[in-house]
Amino acid sequence: MHDAVTAQWQLFDALEPDAYAALKASIREHGVLVPVEVDEHGVILDGHHRVRAWSELRAEGVAVPDYPRMVRVGLDDAAKRRHVIMLNLYRRHLAAEQRARFIAELRADGLTLQAIAAAAGVDKETVRRDLRTSESTFATAKVERTVGKDGKARPTRYKPRAVPTTAIALDGRQQRKAQDAASAGAFDGLPLGAMVGVDHPTVHAGARRTRGKRAAERAQAAVAPVAVSARLAVADALRLPLTDDAVDLIVTSPPYGLDKAYSSGDLAADVWPAFMADWLAEALRVTKPGGRLALNIPLDTFRPGCRPTYAEAIRAAVDAGWSYRSTIVWADNERGKSTARGSVDSPSSPYIYASAEMIGLFSKGAWAVEPRGAADIGHDDWLAWTDGVWRTRGEVSPWEQHPAPFPVEIARRLVLLLSYPGDVVLDPFVGSGTTAVAALRLGREPVGFDISQAYIASSARRIAADAERSLRETLTEERPHPDVPADASRGVGVADAAG
Repeated sequence: MHDAVTAQWQLFDALEPDAYAALKASIREHGVLVPVEVDEHGVILDGHHRVRAWSELRAEGVAVPDYPRMVRVGLDDAAKRRHVIMLNLYRRHLAAEQRARFIAELRADGLTLQAIAAAAGVDKETVRRDLRTSESTFATAKVERTVGKDGKARPTRYKPRAVPTTAIALDGRQQRKAQDAASAGAFDGLPLGAMVGVDHPTVHAGARRTRGKRAAERAQAAVAPVAVSARLAVADALRLPLTDDAVDLIVTSPPYGLDKAYSSGDLAADVWPAFMADWLAEALRVTKPGGRLALNIPLDTFRPGCRPTYAEAIRAAVDAGWSYRSTIVWADNERGKSTARGSVDSPSSPYIYASAEMIGLFSKGAWAVEPRGAADIGHDDWLAWTDGVWRTRGEVSPWEQHPAPFPVEIARRLVLLLSYPGDVVLDPFVGSGTTAVAALRLGREPVGFDISQAYIASSARRIAADAERSLRETLTEERPHPDVPADASRGVGVADAAG
């Protein structure tokens, strides 16, 4: 998150070079210790030098943690200026003449001598002396006074110090949540001076209201759904019938050399590393610059012997020219039929098995891409899925009893997280059509290949059945699938492209 660094509220002189260098050194070692104060729009009220030093350190590659925030809510411009002055009067080492100018401004704004003295960290007599100095030095007009019922004189425009309502945010994500809550008026019902965290129920509910409204506005303003169809063909992943730079995203789970009962047979384990290197190079060829690859691979395999499958796959992808980005750990919590753990209650020969698979993420060149229209991933999903541990079950009802099923939920998440509507999504090992189904539901252009004619036919049947179910739900006004545009045109093209 980039806060709006503006000179509007930088009312005091910039730090001297030595003082700024000391601040930057402290942040390098300890991080930002004093929270940066921002308004509900993200404009910095106090902490310009801290943010500048933090940003410079990040640009230099220093891994400083995100800085804490205090989101001040409900202040008009006059109150913001008064608040900034009072903060800095206490912290800054000001000459008497500098202090006198700001004390005069606070007095003219209607603050009492006691409030000014407390803000500046001085006694009331010092405030009186500074006011006399300011009246003579800066020709400041005397403050009009009114005698109250108690017989005491106070400024006509008397204003007690307005302590703003504040949300305490530890990072940019929490700050955005506080700002969303402020947009929904969540702070209006809180007493002046209240200090709450973003986990406060009122703040949380307000943030959800704003995000719901934003999502509804996006839905109303959405462009007409992209007309898409699936392209399926028989082809070898080592020789894909596609031109260079043809696809935006590859989502796939290749064979692992585990002697699975595929219709065309499985790979031998000893040729698997070379096979991975070859098809990953071909996949790179057909991917556009900036395109992504999501590669689902077991962490380890144990047939015919123990193999570091994931490590070998990562090496093959990098050697093929893919740029490694990160890994998603898919914790399916399923041990399969075998629960053997080796030497029971003995270190003799334990059998250690992780109930998880890995999804390696790669790109062709730089990971960041320019937006291609409006994204369709919701904020809550974005937050949940950028956590690199996904806990969801494996496929429990494989389509037409495919021997190596891949759950639609995993494919759906990857497509939403890594692509835009209308993008071309490829699975060179389409199998039972899982990636194609997810991509088609989400308005992408799915392309699927498999060396088995039987699996291409099976995928086509699955896509047709899914489209028929979606249409039936729409026509009978049942709850449609949340990701399927009701009027999107759908089709399945099946060709024999073996070569």
